[in-house]
Amino acid sequence: MIERFLSTHKFLGALSDSSSSKYRRRFWIVLSTAALVVSTLMLAFCQDIAAFLVDLVGVGSGDWSEKRQEQVQVFVYFHWALC
Repeated sequence: MIERFLSTHKFLGALSDSSSSKYRRRFWIVLSTAALVVSTLMLAFCQDIAAFLVDLVGVGSGDWSEKRQEQVQVFVYFHWALC
């Protein structure tokens, strides 16, 4: 688990060090910050985004029961803890 985290940092560090742009690390910092902001917003509004996509495809209203929300929250927590 921690090995993936550490190897990702080594890979991104080597990638930013070998960048030929004049901005080098700044470009990767801005890019990763933008990705983090987008992913955080997607997590914050995931139910609204899912409802929009379900309506867009036209497959029904979806199942948003309280029990289902609790199950998804538990799954997301344990998935985050294991990664």
